[in-house]
Amino acid sequence: MKLRSSVVLALAVTLVMTACTSPGSDSATPTTPPAQALGWRGGGHGEAFQAGAAVKGAPECAYLTVPTDYAHPTAGHQSLAVTRVQAGGRRQGVLFVNPGGPGAPATSMLKALVGAMPSEVTDAFDIVAMDPRAVGESGYLSCTDPQARSRTTPLDATPEDPTELATLKDGLTRLGASCAQRQPSLVAHLGTADFARDLDTLRSALGVERLDLLTYSYGTVLAYEYARLFPGRLHRMVLDGAVVPGRTPAVRALAKASTSEDTLYQFATACADEKCSLGSTADAVIGAVRAMQRTLERAPVTIPGHDPLRPAVDAGAFTAVVFSALYSPDLAFELPAVMHALGKGDPAPFVALSDKLENSPGHVANSVVNGVFWGTSCLDEPRTEITPGARAAIDDASETFGVLLATSAELCGSWPVPAQPLVGTTLSADVGARTLIVSNASDPATPRSEAIALRARIPGSALLEVDIWGHTATFEGLSCVDAAVTTFLVRGDSRPASRTCSPD
Repeated sequence: MKLRSSVVLALAVTLVMTACTSPGSDSATPTTPPAQALGWRGGGHGEAFQAGAAVKGAPECAYLTVPTDYAHPTAGHQSLAVTRVQAGGRRQGVLFVNPGGPGAPATSMLKALVGAMPSEVTDAFDIVAMDPRAVGESGYLSCTDPQARSRTTPLDATPEDPTELATLKDGLTRLGASCAQRQPSLVAHLGTADFARDLDTLRSALGVERLDLLTYSYGTVLAYEYARLFPGRLHRMVLDGAVVPGRTPAVRALAKASTSEDTLYQFATACADEKCSLGSTADAVIGAVRAMQRTLERAPVTIPGHDPLRPAVDAGAFTAVVFSALYSPDLAFELPAVMHALGKGDPAPFVALSDKLENSPGHVANSVVNGVFWGTSCLDEPRTEITPGARAAIDDASETFGVLLATSAELCGSWPVPAQPLVGTTLSADVGARTLIVSNASDPATPRSEAIALRARIPGSALLEVDIWGHTATFEGLSCVDAAVTTFLVRGDSRPASRTCSPD
């Protein structure tokens, strides 16, 4: 439901966004297009989207029309899919939710998220989600000729030498060039600043003066940018799995390297305690993971009948899936069975876990989803070159994931669309008084250090430190987190009774 189980690409999971702001975003509140009426229909997805009559208490669907380029609003438009579940009681406001990404659909997860929320929240708010541009029911980004896929060489996500790294960069360059050639206007307007403006267009269409926000992972970048651009139109926001605006990819990768290694240790300890098949101690479990990396580097396991672009489980595919699985303890505990099967030459459990993660088996493919991820990521972040020293530091900080993280940190340099980097300015104390940040102790994607630094950027905000490992925690069944977030949203208490939260 959250990004922890909605990872779209082997490298995508490693490049959680650097927040920043596009040209034309100044300190004045941007102009929002005139309000439009939303034609709500009964919910659904795919061909069933907007099918039937709207029913209160069930998901309802509509399309929102937004300019492709807000600076030239008549030059083209996008139709964005919106889903809502109306408040079960007296409506207090509209709570917009975003599950992360970039490139992750939101409308398809709304029903499950609403089902996990306490009735105090669902009674008080209309819960609303929107698929970003070129994601889910909001269309697609056409980045490749299907015939060209069969002629594309598989790319190694963990390159061991300059030749493999050059091949990986070339693959991303070709992906970006194809996107830019086919839909040049859209590719130039996939940044978070555009999505923040889309969000305010939605607010206007919903007929409310202010929005409440609940966002996860990359969604915290969106929330921060919305608060920066439209502070007077924001009520409260919860940021779970925080990402700090303005940091370079190399700095972010270094922070994640040590945290991801710590998360692996937390899993390995639990695995050993449960007498899993990987080893009787944490060190033995970690040793087994690294041994599998070395084995797959020498001898990938063939995936019968799969796309020729993804013919085998190699070290890069395996490393990315391990990293992704650490987002969720439930998924991480599938790794022993996956590794046991791979040791026998059987890729089926790996493919099944990869499918659960919505993560293609290991390669940067010329796919629609990959184009959206890189299109947004590479627009938002500064194009700084990673130095050999920085790469070495990342490798040193994480023996298991360092190569993957260091590689992802330099791939946007190959994206052909010019960057429109966001800015990480300090928000007002008024915004801070209405902000709650939630952070897990060991989070492979968004380290605790990010949450602490983000809190400094939002003076007066509250930080709830959660004593668990994995990625994000809100409405995941941990009572002290859910109670704190519910109280904050419904009653406006930005100071949880405890600044820390541990499992029951």
